[in-house]
Amino acid sequence: MIRMLPKVWFNDQYAQVSGVISQEASPKYAGTYLDTRMLISQDFLKFEHTDGLNLLSFDAEYYIQLFVNRKNTLGVYLQSGVGGIFVIPRSDVRIFEKGLNNRFHLAGYSISAKTGPEFRFYKRCFLRSQVRFGGIYLPDVLTANDDPIRIEQSFSFIQWNFTAGFYFGFKKKTIAP
Repeated sequence: MIRMLPKVWFNDQYAQVSGVISQEASPKYAGTYLDTRMLISQDFLKFEHTDGLNLLSFDAEYYIQLFVNRKNTLGVYLQSGVGGIFVIPRSDVRIFEKGLNNRFHLAGYSISAKTGPEFRFYKRCFLRSQVRFGGIYLPDVLTANDDPIRIEQSFSFIQWNFTAGFYFGFKKKTIAP
């Protein structure tokens, strides 16, 4: 078993490594390591979510009206919400240059919160600026499609979104009795 800290690492970075690597697994890296600082190059480990983390998110949002002009053609709102749920990555994992770009797989979950202003024009058009922050926990990242060995990863994030859009709806038809 090999333990590497920090939990999130990138190619060609240094990490503390503890564990035993057998000669059969890697002649180049065979040995016993105890909190040994070493360069994690691509021939040691390549680990990336090649086709994204593919977050399937369900969000609940709340809007607070801050300002609306008299003609109702301009409005300013504060939008806040929470969300998250499933993360379905396609992970490219290669340990000692052995591995593959795996299939899409439900690997974990996420939770997040968001907030920001929204400007509405003529009741239908909007511009929104939003900050989202949260965490992702992946307890079941595939190392190979049919391999029972899994990788665990967790990290936090912050992102900024800018959105332009249009609200639309359908008028209800009422049938007279």
